[in-house]
Amino acid sequence: MNIMMTNKIELIIPTHNEIETIDELIERIDAVKTNNDLSLCLTFVDDSNDGTHSLIEEKIKEYEYIKLIRLVRQFSQASAIFAGLQESEAEAVIIMDADLQDPPEAIPMLIDEYKKGSEIVLVKRESEKKNLIYVLFSKVFYSIHMLLSDTYVPKNVGEFRLLSRRAYSFVNSLRESTTFLRGASMWPGYKYSIIEVNRSERYSGDTKYNFLRSLSVALDGIFSFSTKPLRLSGFLAILMLFLGIIGIIYALFIRLFTELYVPGLTLIFIAMLFFTGIQLLILGIVSEYILRISYDVKRRPKYLIDYIKKNRS
Repeated sequence: MNIMMTNKIELIIPTHNEIETIDELIERIDAVKTNNDLSLCLTFVDDSNDGTHSLIEEKIKEYEYIKLIRLVRQFSQASAIFAGLQESEAEAVIIMDADLQDPPEAIPMLIDEYKKGSEIVLVKRESEKKNLIYVLFSKVFYSIHMLLSDTYVPKNVGEFRLLSRRAYSFVNSLRESTTFLRGASMWPGYKYSIIEVNRSERYSGDTKYNFLRSLSVALDGIFSFSTKPLRLSGFLAILMLFLGIIGIIYALFIRLFTELYVPGLTLIFIAMLFFTGIQLLILGIVSEYILRISYDVKRRPKYLIDYIKKNRS
C-alpha cells in the first residue's frame, strides 16, 4: 500500500464486462458527489474483455477524480477489490459493485455513519428479488457460517461497505491467498454499524455470479475463518469407530447367543454406504484445508496489474 494518505473517500469498484453500465454509474456517482459536496475519488479495477477499460479511460479525460487499475487478466472479484485496497491512499474506502444494484445514492448514508465513529459500515440488502434456489443457498450458508465460524458475518450483507483506513489497512496486511472480505473486515472487531438499503435490479446484462462462483465464495467464508470443520471431521471419525465396535459386538452377540437370522448382505451394504459417505465427507473437509495451504505455500500474487491510469491535470 502507498504510504501517502489523503482525506478523501475512495470508491473502489471492480468491473468485468460492464461497458453498458459505466456511463450511468459515473453519472449517478457524479450527481451524488456534486449534490452532497463530497470529497470523493473513484477507482475502477478492471479485467474486462469487452472494452470497458477503454470507456473508463475516456471518462478519465472528463472526470479528474477517476482512476483505472487495469489487471493483466481476469481474476476473482475479491482479488480485484484487494488490488484497489492495496493501491488506496484514502482516509476511508467504499466498496461497491458496478451493476448499480448497489445504489450510489446510499453513499452519503455510509459516510454519515463513518463520521459518527463507525470504522466499518455495512449495507444490509432489503427488497432484493432473488430466485428460490439462491435464497435457500444463502440461508444455508449463513446458518453453517454462524455455527462453524468464530467471526460474525451479518446476514444479507454483501461487499457494499465502507472501511476506515485502519480497517482496510488490516485487510491489506493479510497474507492469505484466499481472502473472504466479508469475514476479513469483521475479524478484528472494529466498531461497525449497519444501514438498510433497497437493492435494485441490475441496470443491464446478466449477473457474473453463477452458482459455482457463489459456492466457492461460501467455502472460502467457512474454511478461511474456522477450524471447527476439522474438529468435526475428527469427531465423525471417532463416531464411525464407535459405531463399528458396537456393530461388531451386536453381530457377535446375535451369532453366539441367539438363533435369530440377520440378512448379512443387506446389513453390510447399508453399513458400507454409511461409513463410506462419512469418510468422503471427512476427506472433503481435509482437502479444503490442504487446498488453501497449497495456495498459501505457493505465494502466488492475488492479482497482476497491467497499468494504472488517472487524470494528470
